[in-house]
Amino acid sequence: MTLKEHIVRFFAAEDAGNEQLRTENLESAVFRLLDGQREVALISHCDGIWVFRYTEEFQADDNVVAITDFPDKSQEYRSEVPWSFLLARIPSTKRADVMNYLIARNMDTTDTIQLLREFGRQSISNPYKLIPAESSLHPTPVTAA
Repeated sequence: MTLKEHIVRFFAAEDAGNEQLRTENLESAVFRLLDGQREVALISHCDGIWVFRYTEEFQADDNVVAITDFPDKSQEYRSEVPWSFLLARIPSTKRADVMNYLIARNMDTTDTIQLLREFGRQSISNPYKLIPAESSLHPTPVTAA
């Protein structure tokens, strides 16, 4: 992990009140980032790496502006830690109501993927919706029986 990623992770977690969020040993996951009904990007986590990639449709549209944290629409962004863009979607686990909610559902209070699935759909910091994708990162081909 680079020094920059350590610094970003520290301040993002500190701001969110989630200093104990786990970013290693997480399951694979894919999220769709939507602006209304339009798919803007895919965000995935696999083998300890987070990947942000704009959809081809979004890249091709010259009338839309890239997200500030991901300014080049043609670039695939990779990080060992989730971006503050994602972490801002997770409420502080220091809040009693959040902790009670997680405990009542027997959820891991440190699992970034699980918390994003539960709380990440909307954010007050940006207009985008984060939706867990139904398909896996490595779909198994269907074979005839």
